[in-house]
Amino acid sequence: MVTPAMRRPDVRLALVALAVLILDQLTKLIARNTLTSGKPLALAAPFLSLTLTTNTGAGFGILQGLNTFLIVVSIAIIVFLGWYYHAKNDEERLPRVPVALIMGGAMSNLVDRIAFGAVTDFIDFSFWPVFNGADAAITVGVALLLLFHLRRAS
Repeated sequence: MVTPAMRRPDVRLALVALAVLILDQLTKLIARNTLTSGKPLALAAPFLSLTLTTNTGAGFGILQGLNTFLIVVSIAIIVFLGWYYHAKNDEERLPRVPVALIMGGAMSNLVDRIAFGAVTDFIDFSFWPVFNGADAAITVGVALLLLFHLRRAS
């Protein structure tokens, strides 16, 4: 049974998601205004540089050119996580921070897809595809959820 207290918006969840969204959009704005597309700015050569790129696909360059589809998927994920989090009681609920990281990252990349038709990426480790803070937040959130479920299962 869902009580009125469970239906109340979780301000902490919203604040973490909003912080991810704002910080990621701020860093992307700085990257777009200071970096030249495809011209790396070495920070810790040869391992780390800032390289401005855009991605019309999903992670690791898959689903290139499917921006509309990825917008719909992003909205569905954000809505589902919000609904799921608020529909469950404390024992069934996913941990707040991982959910907020995923939601904030998904919202920030969604803003890019809608505003620019592609996601802005700029963090370039030489051994990994170029990514952004939203991608990192989503990855950390998913990893934390996996750890949560592994601990719960044992």
